[in-house]
Amino acid sequence: MKTDSLYQSKSEIVYRAVKEKIEAGQLMPGDRFSAKEMAEELGVSRTPVNDAMKKMAEYGLIEILPHVGYEVRALSWKEIRDIMRIEGHLEREAISWNNQAPDPEVIADLRRISGLIQEALQERDRKQYNELTNLFHKRFMDLSGSRVLKDIFLKSRHYAGWDDAKMIAMTDELMAINQEHDRILTAIEKRQIEEARRLMDEHSDHCERLIYQGLKEQGYPGLTGVEPTFTDPER
Repeated sequence: MKTDSLYQSKSEIVYRAVKEKIEAGQLMPGDRFSAKEMAEELGVSRTPVNDAMKKMAEYGLIEILPHVGYEVRALSWKEIRDIMRIEGHLEREAISWNNQAPDPEVIADLRRISGLIQEALQERDRKQYNELTNLFHKRFMDLSGSRVLKDIFLKSRHYAGWDDAKMIAMTDELMAINQEHDRILTAIEKRQIEEARRLMDEHSDHCERLIYQGLKEQGYPGLTGVEPTFTDPER
């Protein structure tokens, strides 16, 4: 566990540990476990496990099975798409929310993180890629200058536990998607707000299409009977 776990309750530590397992693909949709099993693995009592699982169930990541235990839930494509579009809308709002010039320190930090993401992709380091991608999107919301907007965004991230377990191959196309971050940041720096929002729209569409492809290739159960139509990714 990380140092900040010292300041978390046991239920928060359990929540984080199980969510990380889902994000890493160690717990896949349909996998089941009991409070006793998870408590023994994490070295805690069953009470914090049950408390954490109630919270995860609220976000649709876990299904509570009475007298059985818990099951990792497969989200439907509509739920996945809704999560992505809500987060996309919040990020577009972050671009234009603040009437002031963007904080150069935030921009510099985002460029640094973007570079590290691309290094992780080149090294095929899935764990590092996941962590840095989450960090980038959280830091991006600082451009809004609004604590409230960022707080809403961070709460929405709880619903995205499936996101890093989508098992997209670390391909050149994924690299291209991450390079789009730099073009968005350049437009923001130049105060080309409408251009930045347009680029963000294209980026969101591109991500949605690639995630669907990745989930389909892995036989993700939530895609049964789904054949969505996507915007042409060509510029």
